[in-house]
Amino acid sequence: MCGVVETRPSSPQPNWDICRRHALANVLRTAATRFDVDFLVGFEVEFEILRRSSSPEEQESTLLPFSTGLGRYAVDGLRDPGFPLVEDAVSTLMEHGVDVQTIQTEGRCGQYEISLGPRPPVMQWSGMVV
Repeated sequence: MCGVVETRPSSPQPNWDICRRHALANVLRTAATRFDVDFLVGFEVEFEILRRSSSPEEQESTLLPFSTGLGRYAVDGLRDPGFPLVEDAVSTLMEHGVDVQTIQTEGRCGQYEISLGPRPPVMQWSGMVV
């Protein structure tokens, strides 16, 4: 998420040698200029919707599955009471420019996966690698 730069009073020039993001940007630049190869990466965000249980016999709140319906990759998960939360999250992501390609249920009840579109592994921002 950020660049790591080392500077010292004896050497005020920025030293990017310890920055993994900068190293990745150099590899990508070399691949593009030397081999005419560009890379894109995509991510799948998997999560489960939970609820708090605070029954009188429990000392602390416990997290429990929000859903009680079918799971295991069933289309019934799209009719689950927790699915409107997923739809709200996806709408917010898309409003902020995130390329959401698919939404699907996963193996557990109330578990979902959002597949994001491919993007460059390192983005440029204001002339800096970010």
